Formats: sequence, C-alpha cells, structure tokens
Amino acid sequence: MKTPQDVINFLNRLDGSFTTKYSPGLKFLTDSAFRKQLGCPETATVLNLKSWSKCDLNGDGKTDLLAMPLWYKIEVFVAIDNGNSGYKLIRLSKEVFENCQFAKPIIVDQKLMVMFYGKSKVPGKLFGSYSEHIQVDTLIYKFSNFIEYHSKKVEYNVDTIIFHAGMCFGTCPSFLLKISKNGFAEYSAQYYNPTNGDFTGNLHKKKLRDILSLMDYIHLRDLKENYQVNWTDDKTYNLEIKFNDGSVKKISDYGGLGTFGLRALYAMLFELRSSTNWIKSQPN
Repeated sequence: MKTPQDVINFLNRLDGSFTTKYSPGLKFLTDSAFRKQLGCPETATVLNLKSWSKCDLNGDGKTDLLAMPLWYKIEVFVAIDNGNSGYKLIRLSKEVFENCQFAKPIIVDQKLMVMFYGKSKVPGKLFGSYSEHIQVDTLIYKFSNFIEYHSKKVEYNVDTIIFHAGMCFGTCPSFLLKISKNGFAEYSAQYYNPTNGDFTGNLHKKKLRDILSLMDYIHLRDLKENYQVNWTDDKTYNLEIKFNDGSVKKISDYGGLGTFGLRALYAMLFELRSSTNWIKSQPN
C-alpha cells in the first residue's frame, strides 16, 4: 500500500460495511485537513499525527496497518496481519459522538505499542450532567486484541465467572454465562443468539486459560465497578467474579466500552457461544 486509495481499497475488502448502500464511504484527508477535522487539532498538530501508517504492532515481523479515515467521523482502525489466516480488522474508536479520538505508534519498554488519545463525557452527580475527560491509554496487542499495557504482573485465584449481556433497543444478543474454575459452564441464551435456550458444556482448556490470563493482565480487581456511555438505548454488561478467598468483584458496564481490556474480555465471552460444544438442558 502506497497511496490513501490503496488503503481505502484494502479496508473495503476487510469490512463490507464501508461500502453498503447507506455508507458514506471511506475517505482520507490530507494530514493538515485530518488534524483540523479532529476535535483536538492543536494536540494532533503537536504530535505530527498522520492519518495512516504501516508498522509491526504485534512483534511478529509482519506489516500491520494503523488507519484513521473519515467515515461518519474520524475513526481509528488497526489491521493485523495474521499470515495465512488473513487480516484482522480492529476498531479502536470508542465514543460514538466524540471527534477527538486518535492513535499513534509509540515505543514503550523497547516494544512498539499504540498510544490512544480520546475525549469522553463522564456522567456528573446531577442527572443529565457530564464533564469532559481526556484519557490517554498505552495499548499493547495481546490476547488477539489491543488492551491497556501493564508492566506489573498479578495472578488471581478465580472460582466462578458470571457474565450477563443485557438487551438494547435493537437486536443485541442477550445471554447469561456461568463458568466454574474447572471449565464447566452453564449458558442461558435468551435473545438474538445463534441458538436460544439453556445449555451446559465444558470450555476448551486454552479458552479458559486465556480468559483467566486476560483477567490477570488487565488487573481486573483494580477496575471501577461502574462504566457508562453518555447515550441511551444501549446494552448493559454485568460481570461478577468470585474468588477462592470468598471475595467478589462486580462490574456493570452500560454500553460495553468500559476499558479496552474489558472489551477484549467481552469478546472472548461472546465467542464462547459458538466455540463451545453446548448440550441442551432437558426440562425438569
């Protein structure tokens, strides 16, 4: 890829939603126009921000792509080269109504990572009130996703994972998962799932290990208990982790965008619906 049009053609091949009937299509602005289009042009100019760049973001020697095209607004995408498996397109943008969101490759601890800069509106104490908040995250590619980088390791002893994906004003999948530390799981698929009903099954060992390792890496116990976006009609994810010492961590996430690490965890839990050999429960 050498030109912006090359990048657009590449992204269009990865995701058909860019070229649907009602899509405005992708467009790359000149670097100066791109910075002005963002809701924080001064910061983007100081950082000499580019609208797209090729780099190796997961350290495997292959060339990945960081792209920030104008779609409905400036969006942040990363395409990871998975070799024979093709490319994986990841959307880093979080806030639907916020223009100031961008990413830039950076070196941290001798590794290439991504700095994600974004403004968001944080709910205030009064109903309907919000304050503007700037969040700068250092993201590393682990567990097939971009998550917040941590240099300090922790290890939790988890007994049970309970996850409920609630409904939205639309067709959001709604289901309940209960996973024991030995991998036995109960799955109640309520609405808009591949198959609805009540099921039991055993997770593949690697799937369970990855979920537990991800919770360790993102320091799940240190995360806030409540996250919410500043719009309506979205779904709520409720996560409850019971530890072997009897303690419990609960997280309620309206909109499902709490942190990059939580987004990666939700993706793993959603994927279990299709990767696990579920056995339909018999009615009593």
